[in-house]
Amino acid sequence: MLHPVIGRIAAALNKAGRNVFLHTDGLRLRQRIHEFRPDPRLFLTVELAGREELHDRTAGQPGAFTRVMEGVRAAKLSGFHVCAHVTVNLQTDVCETGELFEYLDNYDVDGFIVSSGGGLVESASRNELQQKLQEIRALVRCSRWEYFSSLLDDCYAAPRTGKAPVPAPQSDASACKETA
Repeated sequence: MLHPVIGRIAAALNKAGRNVFLHTDGLRLRQRIHEFRPDPRLFLTVELAGREELHDRTAGQPGAFTRVMEGVRAAKLSGFHVCAHVTVNLQTDVCETGELFEYLDNYDVDGFIVSSGGGLVESASRNELQQKLQEIRALVRCSRWEYFSSLLDDCYAAPRTGKAPVPAPQSDASACKETA
């Protein structure tokens, strides 16, 4: 959202048949939503650190979470696809992240992306982080979004040198139905 003509760039990419995941902190989403047109290939991806208190502290701005959620609401009411991107680190609380997902479900968020953000982690802590990522991705309840999150995380994790691709999940009609 920082680029002055990002709306025109997104429209041109969509017109060329590209899928666009426009990543934003969401703070200016409500003010700039008029620059975009809903498209089945356009996903507004909003970065969230956690629930309100944690997000405001991480963003360094009181009220940041409220502004982001106002932008999400405006985007959904305008017909856009909206995803939430949650970056997991060793301090991330699994239960609080689950609460965030439930909260976002009330806003009809279309998908969840969960990644480690690619930060360097000592090998002793890498297993702990991977376990936490798996636990949180299991809360997503949609194998396609879990798969997309793992692809994104692999892109963050290593340079483009010979890393084996992540196998695609089995395709079936129930892949994105909620599970209990």
